[in-house]
Amino acid sequence: FQLHNRYILSQVKEGVMLIDQKAAYERILYERYRQMLSKPNGSCQQLLFPKTVRLSPSDMQLVHETRDEIRGLGFEFDVLGPNELVVRGIPVDLPNESEQDLFEELIEQLKKSYSELKLNKPDSLARSLARRFSSRYTVKLSMIEIHTLINQLFTSSDPNRTPGGEPIIVMLTLDKLNGLFKS
Repeated sequence: FQLHNRYILSQVKEGVMLIDQKAAYERILYERYRQMLSKPNGSCQQLLFPKTVRLSPSDMQLVHETRDEIRGLGFEFDVLGPNELVVRGIPVDLPNESEQDLFEELIEQLKKSYSELKLNKPDSLARSLARRFSSRYTVKLSMIEIHTLINQLFTSSDPNRTPGGEPIIVMLTLDKLNGLFKS
């Protein structure tokens, strides 16, 4: 059962399992992006019309430092000038959005990951993209999609936590449920 396009409730032997849909997708996407970064090149979707992206000097420096990792995810871009890129392709599974917004948000997530978590480049990049794009999955899911999500989640390395450590699953045992109705 899906609740408010955000939570999935599943009956289990001990009671009810409550899954945060966005957090589950964050874990699944993180592992997908980490796997992509371990390969030479991610799948790229060529843009019909390349887009010019302007960044601040410090953001451009971060792009230079993580160029190989960003390309490994499936981004295809060239440097035009000191603060400009031309984006020719983006990873296949990213939503249709402004490439400017996409890069700016990616850079913001990278800066946050580096400063707060002290993660290495591939982990920071995978976590940034997963966090950024998991929100697009807070939509109505069919029963097949719900089962697929649960299966993908439980085949991940840590189905209980997002890459940032937030919980994905909460168990409501029969004892807890019974306690809610007793005064």
